[in-house]
Amino acid sequence: MHLPVLATYIPSIDADYTQFRPGGIHNHADVLARRTMTFLAPWAKCRPIFGGKPVMAGKREKKSDAAATTPSARAMRIPLWSRPGYLVRRLHQIHSALWAEECRRSTITPVQYGLMTALLYLPDIDQASLGAEVGIDRTNVADVLARLAERGLVRRRKNKYDRRMMVARLTPAGVALTKKMHAPMQQVQERLLAPLPASQRTRFVNQLTALIDGSERPAAAAAAAYASTRPQRKRNRRGIAERRGRSG
Repeated sequence: MHLPVLATYIPSIDADYTQFRPGGIHNHADVLARRTMTFLAPWAKCRPIFGGKPVMAGKREKKSDAAATTPSARAMRIPLWSRPGYLVRRLHQIHSALWAEECRRSTITPVQYGLMTALLYLPDIDQASLGAEVGIDRTNVADVLARLAERGLVRRRKNKYDRRMMVARLTPAGVALTKKMHAPMQQVQERLLAPLPASQRTRFVNQLTALIDGSERPAAAAAAAYASTRPQRKRNRRGIAERRGRSG
């Protein structure tokens, strides 16, 4: 029996079955529908089933939502809730949803606003340093800056001391928009931290900062160590080229 046919029975548990018998249904399908209705009857008045009108659903759902925050409910959560990475991702999703709600009129993304904030305090910064400041790679920085430049919010130019390097700064329109968005941005942060007691919010932010700093220091040290070997690597490549030239 197809699901749409079965669905014609489910919302009318207390009705006369014979009044809802569609044409063309064989006896075995009719029996199956009756047995299914009998099985689902105890729950039909508590929750919507295939479009059935719920009775008492509001009270039950409210009670379950409140119960979800109790210690016993938290203890029953699956192991995902013990993984910091999973929790950070969930928190990022919540932040994205809050941002879309509070900052929807500006059409500026959190990453774009992060770059704009950095440029507000660090004008004429190069793209590599800007990426390190906001935590994204240089290629993505260039893409984001290009989109902001198209909107007239950022101006880029070559560094006068190093023509290979591009620097960026906010235009007057970019400065105005960055300052205008500060209030809704701050509202996002306050709503994000609202579930925490006020006395714990600063501590929570400090702990996040400690996690980021502790993770980035080893990476920065490894990058510096690799950069320090650059002269040796250049000499090695030069020696290889010279040996190839003599052998040729």
